[in-house]
Amino acid sequence: MEKKTKFKAKEYHKRLDVFLTSSITELSRSEISKIISNGKVLINDEIIVKKNHPVEKNDLIEIIIAEKQEFSIDYTPTVELVKLYEDDNMLIIDKPAGITVHPGSGIRKETILDIFMYYYPEIKNIPNSDRPGIVHRLDKDTTGILLLAKNQNTMALLQQDFKNRNIHKTYTAIIHGKPRFINGTIDLPIDRSKKNKTKFTVSEDEGARTAVTDYKLLNNYNKFSILELYPQTGRTHQLRVHMAHQKTPIVGDKTYGKRDNDAHMYLHASKINFTHPITGEELLIRCELPKHFQEKISNLKTNNWHAH
Repeated sequence: MEKKTKFKAKEYHKRLDVFLTSSITELSRSEISKIISNGKVLINDEIIVKKNHPVEKNDLIEIIIAEKQEFSIDYTPTVELVKLYEDDNMLIIDKPAGITVHPGSGIRKETILDIFMYYYPEIKNIPNSDRPGIVHRLDKDTTGILLLAKNQNTMALLQQDFKNRNIHKTYTAIIHGKPRFINGTIDLPIDRSKKNKTKFTVSEDEGARTAVTDYKLLNNYNKFSILELYPQTGRTHQLRVHMAHQKTPIVGDKTYGKRDNDAHMYLHASKINFTHPITGEELLIRCELPKHFQEKISNLKTNNWHAH
């Protein structure tokens, strides 16, 4: 099922994707860009496929959005929510590998959102959102800390805090090779790849978005390193793209990395600190590395010892 939404532009906008992102807050700019490239946006009844198309005052814009699919009434989750923190306003979980945060445009599979709605059906009452409670995302194979909002007010405040960069996340990663410096900053803009629309790449094009990642080397084991990554921006696939661009891709990253035999991608959201938007309490939440991650590090240490 699809729904059509129409807007009339009240003023000139330089870019169609920016205009639609500001008009439809529940969709990210990358999602808006995908909808445009799929021919699902019309201006004055003409299909527009370029995201940087200008919008003139009084233009009539129509966007066709695929409505969310829900599982049947007898759905029961196959994955438990591992809780790290909970109160009346929010839930913080340890997301496992292999499950997406919310439904995408592909084949419908179980998501964190499905499980969240099953155990907390009241979040369905959050208005104007096809992703109630979702304030940020982790990639399917990324593990660790994920914030979920239980009501509209908390959701709006957390989204604003993410936008204003008031929420600070730390990731732990195992990478191929070793970074040039012990610590540093990667400041390279990112855009959707023109060759493969499912991938992102470092780009200097006008539409590319600022992406900044700080990093610190924790350990180096022969041909592998363990890093802490501190994203200052929240672009899709940012950490994976930045690491791959530096010729030190994340181990197990089948999209941007080497064709290794690892069944897992070693990227874990290990720490988050922020001010609770309702209570004002300073929160610091940690999440230990999953078992497969700990075993990988143990193997690296053992092999490194034998290498000497």
